[in-house]
Amino acid sequence: MGNDKIVLAIGAHPDDWELGCGGTIKKHINNGATVYALLLTAGQNSSDDADRLKEAEDSANYLGVTDLIHMNYMDGIYPCNSGSISKIGSFIRKINPDIVYTHSEKDSHQDHRNAAFNSRAAARDIANIFLYETPSTTTDFTPHHFSLIGETIDDKLAALELHPSQIGTGAINIPGVKTLAASWGYRLNPKATPGQYAEAFEINHSTC
Repeated sequence: MGNDKIVLAIGAHPDDWELGCGGTIKKHINNGATVYALLLTAGQNSSDDADRLKEAEDSANYLGVTDLIHMNYMDGIYPCNSGSISKIGSFIRKINPDIVYTHSEKDSHQDHRNAAFNSRAAARDIANIFLYETPSTTTDFTPHHFSLIGETIDDKLAALELHPSQIGTGAINIPGVKTLAASWGYRLNPKATPGQYAEAFEINHSTC
């Protein structure tokens, strides 16, 4: 990951990309990458949109994201259509990322599924697309790629702590996030010493 130049993380709602790939994003940043985050909705259905956008900005700034871009779609009814694909594609062409992280379509939330379809279509010419999980991802999520985040797990959790509206509703479970990362780390190496953490991804396509 040290040779990455530009990375894009896409989330349907504030906190999605931090949950799915926050530790990996911090690794990219630590290795000198320029990272952008694309936020499709403000998550208005679960809290005040101004609060959620402030939390998103605080989290992105904490991790060192270069820019957080808001697409301003409505939470809960994010569309799967050519217009959204075109808007995402326009931004992708502007920054020309080496890697895109986005949702897996194997998810029970309609915004997440639509975000997965739209962003994969918009990024079809990008060499590396990795699909992350969220708490609403279904059991048929089948990861093919794992990113060790032992050095950045604390940063991931700290970034999630900056979304207090979602911690208050139970949408973010900090101990649960850490347990999941430990579980993926254990699956990678059952003989590893405690403290091996990982994030899991399906591969849309990759040259890495």
